[in-house]
Amino acid sequence: MSKQKKDSGEGAGESGRITVHEILAVVEQIMELDERRQETLQTEITQDSDDFEETRNILEEEKEQLRLLDSHLSAEAEYLSDLIDRTDHLTVEQAVRNREQVIEKIRSHNEALSRFQTEMETLLTMVEKNISLLESEGTDAELEDGHERLEAAINALQDHNDSVEELDKNLRILYAYVT
Repeated sequence: MSKQKKDSGEGAGESGRITVHEILAVVEQIMELDERRQETLQTEITQDSDDFEETRNILEEEKEQLRLLDSHLSAEAEYLSDLIDRTDHLTVEQAVRNREQVIEKIRSHNEALSRFQTEMETLLTMVEKNISLLESEGTDAELEDGHERLEAAINALQDHNDSVEELDKNLRILYAYVT
């Protein structure tokens, strides 16, 4: 695999850095776990569960994936800083334009996924509190509505999708000048 392909996010960490694709795989896993958590919680409520053990287990898996996402986003921020340093010398107009587009897209991507992470962590905290209330007060408990947090997380993912359009193309052009 060529260096350009590795750095464009098409490789799976072969260049020694976290790729956009690896980060997105973690986000996808978080969303799948969240869907599973919601279904499991509804099942446990319907079955009048006393401990919500299955839901709590899924919550822990989801939190672990959020910690992994945080780690990946930190590594990506370091990569962006390195990319800025390695490409600062470029003077050809197309290279400079692509450099600026890459930097902006990676920053936007990282910021959007950081917002997603924050919203999901807030949502999970809310869910844990709701589960504790259900355990102590039963189905009459007054629960917090996490819909707003979930919507904010989904909006952050949409912002992310908008920010990374044609990122691979911009990276390939940029790396053609750097290598």
